[in-house]
Amino acid sequence: MNSNLYIITGAGTGLGRECANYFSKNCLVIGTFNKNKLKNKKNLLSQKLNLEKKEEIDQFFINNKKRIINAKKITLICFATYKKDGLLVNINKKDMHKTFNINVFSNFYFCAKLIPLLLNKKSSIILISSSLGTKGDTGISLYSSSKHSLKGLMQSIVSEYSSLGVRCNVLSLGFFKSPLWNALSENKRKQILLKSPSGKVGKINNLFKAIKFIESAEYYNGSIMDLDGGFGLI
Repeated sequence: MNSNLYIITGAGTGLGRECANYFSKNCLVIGTFNKNKLKNKKNLLSQKLNLEKKEEIDQFFINNKKRIINAKKITLICFATYKKDGLLVNINKKDMHKTFNINVFSNFYFCAKLIPLLLNKKSSIILISSSLGTKGDTGISLYSSSKHSLKGLMQSIVSEYSSLGVRCNVLSLGFFKSPLWNALSENKRKQILLKSPSGKVGKINNLFKAIKFIESAEYYNGSIMDLDGGFGLI
């Protein structure tokens, strides 16, 4: 095993889980989950974490400080997300707080705790966004607003810490072939594909390649990469 470390939030389900399993083949991965447990295995440390609680994020960094300090290269991938659909006039305070706590503030807290440990290391922060979220649609005003916020966080990190070796980018995803995609009804999948210029769903290997590019291309910084088959253009 090499001395690279991946920290992946939202690794309990979906694409976060897929990435945790993939990158742990050759590197140490710390994957966080809340409700959907991620099993420990070789090179994969599964840690329960409620991202709505700042004190749990603080404890996460106390528990893993030595691992982070000892790593030569660190990649943080923030997959954790929450999406509650509803028309604007029906949004309640509880859903508003939960959406922004998980989709925005947890990324803010995580980066604020991690960055002091990254200085002068090879490091990359990848904030996961969504083409559906950033283009907007009926019933997703909360989700869309939270995903747009990631651009501002990314730009601030780049402005403040690039000179110290910290890079930050946003990876905006479309729909990928995964257990979550398979769980959708056939009619829903057809509707999504009709809205995509490519008419295709992404293969998980495309996601792995995109992450590898972002973390390895040292001049790639402060950017938003759309990996969605053109879905965000429609």
